[in-house]
This record gives sequence, structure tokens and C-alpha cells, in this order.
Amino acid sequence: MNNYSYQVHIEESIMLDMFIIEKKNGFLSGIEPAVTKKSTYDLSYDIKFYKNIASLHYILYVDSGGAHSIRYDKVFYYDLINNKELFLEDLITSKDEFLKELSKLAEALLNNKPELLYDDANMVKAGLTPTNKNFQLLILAEDNLQIVFPPYQVGPWSSGAITLKIPYLSIEKYLRV
Repeated sequence: MNNYSYQVHIEESIMLDMFIIEKKNGFLSGIEPAVTKKSTYDLSYDIKFYKNIASLHYILYVDSGGAHSIRYDKVFYYDLINNKELFLEDLITSKDEFLKELSKLAEALLNNKPELLYDDANMVKAGLTPTNKNFQLLILAEDNLQIVFPPYQVGPWSSGAITLKIPYLSIEKYLRV
């Protein structure tokens, strides 16, 4: 009898990519057969649409006996008309300027959310630095651009993932779509 579960909540029509396979293999190789606590690998996704672009946001929780699960996020963009994967560089102009603007807008939105738990001003500052890594979870939704900050990027685990919504009017000069 296996002492772990492996669940994937994805329709068969969506291809699993190397990110998912890599995390699954790491999970399976990292658990011990004799572990008494049940280990889990739980993958889900959300799809948002903007014009002819689909944003697929994969969320993976891996729990192998620590204090809490480990969360991994990955966003993919897909052009529904040309049937091909897109990358952020395909969707925007002036990447450096775009990231600086997102950082500024995100900081203003976070400052207006007193209900969020911030335990470290340095964590927030580092998490909002305009880098590819900090702004890799951008979702093109119908009405706005959503920025996802996983736990520990701009707040503690107890705050959960923080999603900010940026109106397209605020960033339209950077968009190619």
C-alpha cells in the first residue's frame, strides 16, 4: 500500500509540461516508503482569457511531512488563434519599464490593503523589486492584469497567496495584445 497520494485536476486536453513532470518526479523521489504521515502532491489550474490569449495558472502543493505544504506556481500563455505558446516578451514592450511600473502599482495596492499581514518590511520591498522572478506570475484576465504573489514573497505564509488586480488602462502602453 502506498503512503502518498498523487492527484492532478487537469482535463486530458491540456498537455502536462516539463514543470509539472519535474515537480512530480522530485516529489516521488523525495518521499521515503517508511514515512508514516501521508504525503500529497496536489496540482490544480485556473484559466483566464484576454482577447485571444489564454493564461494557464498551475498551482502545485507538495506536502511530505513539513510544517505546511510547499507551493509552486507557474503561468503559461497560449495564443488561441495561432495555436502556440507565448512568453511575456511576446505580450509586452519595454520589459524593464513594464516591471518598474508593475512594481510601483503593486506597492500602491498593497499599501491600501491593511487587512493583509505584513511581518517584515524588507520582505515586501524585496518581493516588489522589479525583476522577472518577482513578476513571473502575471495573468491576463478579461478585465485586468492579475499579479500573483505566492506566500513569503510579500507576506508570511499565513497571508496566503496575494493577488492584485491592475486595470489595463494603467499599463496599456506596454501591451502588444
